[in-house]
Amino acid sequence: MFELLFCSMLTILPDFLFRRFVQGKRIGREITLYSVWYELRYGIVTCLMLTVSLITLIFYFHPTAVSAASTFRTVPILTEAIGRVEEVYVANELESEVKAGQPLLKLDSRTQEAALATARQRVAEIEAQMKLADSELAVASAQLQQAQAALKQAVVDFH
Repeated sequence: MFELLFCSMLTILPDFLFRRFVQGKRIGREITLYSVWYELRYGIVTCLMLTVSLITLIFYFHPTAVSAASTFRTVPILTEAIGRVEEVYVANELESEVKAGQPLLKLDSRTQEAALATARQRVAEIEAQMKLADSELAVASAQLQQAQAALKQAVVDFH
């Protein structure tokens, strides 16, 4: 709709204004529906051709069009981890060439380092709990051996 209005402002409106104000024709008397078509037929046809051309160009060069060849291509760079970019190693130019394996940027790793420290503390806590459980198991097995020895002693004393 916008294209039609834009094209009509370039073709039909100037022709109508010329006939209305320069030639002095009035709407309803000299300017009727038939006279508008007859006198503005070239403007109306030109307006429709301009509209179709404009719509065709817009759809042809639309960013999602697959038939248009772009001058340069942008490639999104996504990292495996989520975080803020701390440092960029590649210059921000279109001509810069990047080789395979070349680091592009450095992410802020403070959150990952904090998570690593927390995980190491948790592992240390679990290892301490395992040592405590091992010592409690040793105490329990010693008490079991003592009870078995007391049982054997009681059986020997009873016979």
